[in-house]
Amino acid sequence: MRRLVLPLLLLVSYSALAADSFLSNFIDPDDGWFDGSQFLLDYPYGVLPVPVVITEPAVGEGLGLAAVYFHDADPAWDGERVGEDGRLHPLSTSAVVAAATNNDSKIVGGGHFGHYKRDTLRYEGMVGAADINLKFYGLGDGAENSGGFGFNAKALFVSQQLAFRLGRSNWFVGGELQYTDMETKFKTGIDIPGLDTFDFDSTNVALGVLAFYDSLSNPYTPHSGVLSDVSYKRYDESLGGDFDYNLLDLKNQVHFTPWQSLAVGLRLDASFLSGDAPFWALPFISMRGIPALRYQGENVVTAEVQGAWSLHPRWQLLGFAGAGQATQDRDNLGDAETHVSYGAGFRYLAVRQLGLNMGLDVAKGPEETVWYVSFGTKFM
Repeated sequence: MRRLVLPLLLLVSYSALAADSFLSNFIDPDDGWFDGSQFLLDYPYGVLPVPVVITEPAVGEGLGLAAVYFHDADPAWDGERVGEDGRLHPLSTSAVVAAATNNDSKIVGGGHFGHYKRDTLRYEGMVGAADINLKFYGLGDGAENSGGFGFNAKALFVSQQLAFRLGRSNWFVGGELQYTDMETKFKTGIDIPGLDTFDFDSTNVALGVLAFYDSLSNPYTPHSGVLSDVSYKRYDESLGGDFDYNLLDLKNQVHFTPWQSLAVGLRLDASFLSGDAPFWALPFISMRGIPALRYQGENVVTAEVQGAWSLHPRWQLLGFAGAGQATQDRDNLGDAETHVSYGAGFRYLAVRQLGLNMGLDVAKGPEETVWYVSFGTKFM
């Protein structure tokens, strides 16, 4: 027995030292605060396990887990993470995620977001599968009084995007591919065998072109710069899909710092669809406080403003407000019902060397109050 005492003491001591050494990787030597920079960037296999807390009203509340890996910066930058212009050199990111909610929705997927050749080439690729329960509220101005119709959607989706920088400018141009295989099932509420559901199976395939301007100071938490994106996608039966329609998306955000401790962000997005699209593919108002698919239409416009006040180098308080319109008639877009949401939140700078912060937002929408676990302050 005594022969085991010393080895056990050594084992316990080593375990404590190892745990202390491991935890020390999460303490920033510059300010002594909790920080994930050293673990993620200075170790070759630093993978960030991120708890996924789902509070999206469209699918209920749920939990999941994501594994996020930040690849080291392009070797051409010689390990420098900040350029001469003060902008952060973007890292490539890979992630896998699995999650489930209390309305029996489930999703699993993964993606890679790559920056190559001194950020002259950008790639985004995602693939996943979902089994989700949602509601369809109708289109345009009639949606605000709708109680919604429940449906189940089983989907397989693939998204690919490649963009090239134009010279040494902040402009990129490229193309994209979108593929969705969808099985939807509506509950009719009629207790008759064979008539209790309506089933629809469909495939949606698109090829698109895009152009965007990106001068953001930081890809996660920008304090200055512009991100302006225009994309056109053609969904077509000749590509293997079941629908023929066009979708034009315009996404714009501007960030600036009027005072040293205040960062302001402005967002203006618009989507315009023409042709024969499935109901689940129609644009919708996407904003904190408003459930996904709650307000849909062939024409959607969303505007939002956000202010982030720095109380401390690590802590920020946020306030935000926005409004959106969705309608079937483009000529009457300005006269459509306006849906407003607003809220507040906070951020903690969790990965200082990447400028990545995370925290909570609470948003009051037209129907309910929702809280979100949020990463960064860039508009998604």
